[in-house]
Amino acid sequence: MNKKRYLFFDVLKIVATVFVIYNHTHWYLNGSGKIFHLFHIAGFNICKIAVPIFIMITGFLMLNKETTYAEILKKRIPRIYIAMLITSVIGCLYYKKNIFVFLVQSIFGAQTTVLYWLWYIYLLITLYLITPILKKMIKNFDDNDYRVFFFIFLIIPSSIYFISNFSELAFGKIRLAENVFYQFIYLTNIGYYVAGYYIMNMKIDKNLNKKVLIFNFLFFILGFFYLLVGFIIKHDIVEIFYNNIATVGMSLCTFINFKYFISDLKVNSNLSKLIILLSESSFGVYLIHVFVAEYLVRLSVVKQLLQFNSLIGHVCIVSVTYIFLSFLFVILRKIPLFRKIF
Repeated sequence: MNKKRYLFFDVLKIVATVFVIYNHTHWYLNGSGKIFHLFHIAGFNICKIAVPIFIMITGFLMLNKETTYAEILKKRIPRIYIAMLITSVIGCLYYKKNIFVFLVQSIFGAQTTVLYWLWYIYLLITLYLITPILKKMIKNFDDNDYRVFFFIFLIIPSSIYFISNFSELAFGKIRLAENVFYQFIYLTNIGYYVAGYYIMNMKIDKNLNKKVLIFNFLFFILGFFYLLVGFIIKHDIVEIFYNNIATVGMSLCTFINFKYFISDLKVNSNLSKLIILLSESSFGVYLIHVFVAEYLVRLSVVKQLLQFNSLIGHVCIVSVTYIFLSFLFVILRKIPLFRKIF
């Protein structure tokens, strides 16, 4: 088993966690002016790579070792499922819901209508369950097999999603994603999962990285263009899921760029330890961040800051939420039982 620690994974997890908080608090941005809206659109566009980054990291870590169904069913799924149920109890108390009904909903996945961000737990469970099958399938893949795989699981579904949504947005046409292709778009999750493993086994030189940087920028422009058109038409930020072709491109390119720039970067031991501690707290931060962000927004000082300058106020909400929860979970994870769950 490969037990090597990849520091750029830890850095990516920290960045992705901040992006998740941004994504779930961006609606507190309510400023005016062209510059403000351009910053809002750019930030919203970039933060969509958070989920793909987590999926790709998980994909490599799971596919890079021998994983049995026994391990998945006895260890991995119970861990995240218990963490989800604990979060649901906190949500029940926080939102003053019937705890029995709420927990029943949690068990069957219906509670995502309230704790909307926990949908990712159910996605993880699905990916865990298909890991042994994927491992056997890609074991003998050559480069051509990977090209076909990614064409089917990433390029086609993400292109369908992007084109159909843009068509509805710009021309008022019926979205392709609402017909028989709708479920097809979720193939991107499997595509991301395998892509993490594939990229980690790629040789990335300086020339390739330069090309990837250019493509990363072009995919950013594509996503930015979609959101800008949406804003011009709807006068508001339009939702776009992470399985569109622009986000797919940015996610893959960012993963490659981080691998190239950070993999061999020499970091002093103290900084390295801090990065690892923050990275290991990411799961806990993800589970609780919405509660903390919503609490902060109700504080009078934060309300005044948002009214004064919502951009600065939003940065404060994201920063305080991340820093507070990160250090909270760094402390809590010193408890052995807590560390096993979170």
